[in-house]
Amino acid sequence: MREGTDSMDERAYFVIRAGGRKAARAGKESKVKRYRTAITSLVVVILGWAGGSQAFAGGAGESSSAGAAVPLRFSYYANAGWRETYDQIISGFEADNPGIRVASEPSPWDSYWNKFYADAAAGTSPDVMLMSGAQFQQAASKGIFLDLAPYVQNTKLDLKDYYTEEQNSIYQGKRYGMTAMVANVGLVYVKDMFDKAGVAYPNGNWTWQDLLSAAEKLTIDKNGHNALDPAFDPNNVVQWGFFSQNDAELCWWSFVAQNGGSVLSADHSTSTIDQPAAVQALQFLVDMIYKYHVSPVPGGSAGATVGSTVQDPFMTGKIAMVIAGNWQMIQYNQDIKDFTWDVAPLPSMKKKAVVTWTQAYTISGRSAHPSEAWKLVEALLGDRASMIAAKSQAWMPSYKPIALSTFAAGPPAHMSVFVQELDDSTDFGFTPTWFAYQTAAKRALDSAWDGKETVQQAATEAASAIDAALKGQS
Repeated sequence: MREGTDSMDERAYFVIRAGGRKAARAGKESKVKRYRTAITSLVVVILGWAGGSQAFAGGAGESSSAGAAVPLRFSYYANAGWRETYDQIISGFEADNPGIRVASEPSPWDSYWNKFYADAAAGTSPDVMLMSGAQFQQAASKGIFLDLAPYVQNTKLDLKDYYTEEQNSIYQGKRYGMTAMVANVGLVYVKDMFDKAGVAYPNGNWTWQDLLSAAEKLTIDKNGHNALDPAFDPNNVVQWGFFSQNDAELCWWSFVAQNGGSVLSADHSTSTIDQPAAVQALQFLVDMIYKYHVSPVPGGSAGATVGSTVQDPFMTGKIAMVIAGNWQMIQYNQDIKDFTWDVAPLPSMKKKAVVTWTQAYTISGRSAHPSEAWKLVEALLGDRASMIAAKSQAWMPSYKPIALSTFAAGPPAHMSVFVQELDDSTDFGFTPTWFAYQTAAKRALDSAWDGKETVQQAATEAASAIDAALKGQS
């Protein structure tokens, strides 16, 4: 029997802590990886370590001989613009610390985790590693990380000035991660299409009905009829109003929460995706395709996943509105030349909710140079690194003063939406088997997005698949 829950952003383990103040409300407009978290099948090396990271030999480490630079290795997944941004940050760190040399090890997201676990099994993990909440709990349970509590106690960083996420930094009461950056999503739209159709731009007061109404006016067939016109031809659409996709982070997770639903029970032990509030949200998104004909059928010429390196529907200029992540803004700013665009808050239903998660910096429990590794982590979190990241728009830094100012300044004009939406954060349900249950959910829900099963049938199958995946968590 499934346990009904309150919406996830009201749970005891609520993710994003904003230090007790609203993010950039005053003087702003109304509320407004990749590291998109892709659903990936991983080859996970089974690790046999018992106990915490302090069980690793050599955890205390020794400095290298006098005169020789201390070598550090730093690994991260290479989203758009990250390599250049990190190169600049590391260059500044080495200039300030001539006795330390950092070898960066960027990897594509899809291969990063295989290498991560292979290195851990071989005892050759990099000193500092960027960590996703999608993998943090599993990795922490294997004793891969160094306990950072002694370093945090003596740091000059004021942690009250940082956004944090316990699901990606604390495991069994011990701190293994330092929140590096914050990811969330917004409604990105083509201003030119809105202007031509005479439709008002999205704003923080939009509901699902407002989203649908605008999408109907912005969906145009080859004869110039919109989706509200009796003569509209849904089989020959040249411009779509919205992009509905079977993607948790870039579509349905936020909508489920907005409707008062959830994907997991409060204790993360069972799935609730087959309950009425969740099913209603999923139904609305599927109806955008098959009932209202304002979103392309999956697999069509405009149906590739937003953010894909192969094809991004928003960048084709054929989609009026998509849900996109703050990490994609760097690519849009660099590559979109043929139309003007901006970002707005997600619409709401019963309440506002935006899926939000983080990346964290961790240190290997086997690092031979933990003190120097911590010095690097402090620099990665510091003012200069945060400013470099914010100006490049590679990511939203966890350091509030710069997230609230430089990053929020854009472009686009309303980049501040992403910071302001942190007030409406709902967590991403991280568990030790996050990838497994996310993959199971996507596979089951594909049948609804493909029009092969009803939404209720697909949601029921998704719940069973998620439950099976959750039983494997440690």
